[in-house]
Amino acid sequence: MRALAKLPFDYSPGSGTQYSDVGFIILGEVVARVSGLPLDRYLERAVFKPLGLKDTTFNPGPALRARIAPTEWANGHMLLGEVHDPRARALGGVAGHAGMFSTAGDVGRLCRMLVDGGTLDGRQVFKPATVKMMGARTTDGSGSRALGWDVSSVFARSMMPFFPTGVDDPHGVHRHLRDDRPCLGSVPRAADQSRASQRRRRREDP
Repeated sequence: MRALAKLPFDYSPGSGTQYSDVGFIILGEVVARVSGLPLDRYLERAVFKPLGLKDTTFNPGPALRARIAPTEWANGHMLLGEVHDPRARALGGVAGHAGMFSTAGDVGRLCRMLVDGGTLDGRQVFKPATVKMMGARTTDGSGSRALGWDVSSVFARSMMPFFPTGVDDPHGVHRHLRDDRPCLGSVPRAADQSRASQRRRRREDP
């Protein structure tokens, strides 16, 4: 954290947007220090359990690994049940920017809560104002990102064939869900699907 704190700003706060892990790594540390709990334990208590998430965790144990797809070769072995982001691995698998494993069912419950203004199954998990703040576009001029959401930046374009208008919600925000980190029951990324489709077309062309 001391090394990160010494890094100079590339531009003044609020005047630009940059795709970077550093901000969320620091945010995860802030959450841990303010709450007095490691980030994974805090999220388990404040988010995962209230939402009834059964398979969402950091550093999944042996009971879950049989359901996890391997991701890539790194450090002399195939990663299975280990986050593929090297910074998150260096931080012990728990970080503010990467490391979380989940399933489509659990992610669906999280999305339902956000679309319903912070409520799921009659239980208020987030305040409506918090959800609204998460969806507010940045004020840096591009308006392509929100707090934790990619609204319409170049990084979201690979998903546009599948979600051409994003994911609409009652707060008027069109969100593109973009996360290619490893998960239980892994789904191919859009870019991988596009390349596979191109290969099939080439094989089928006379």
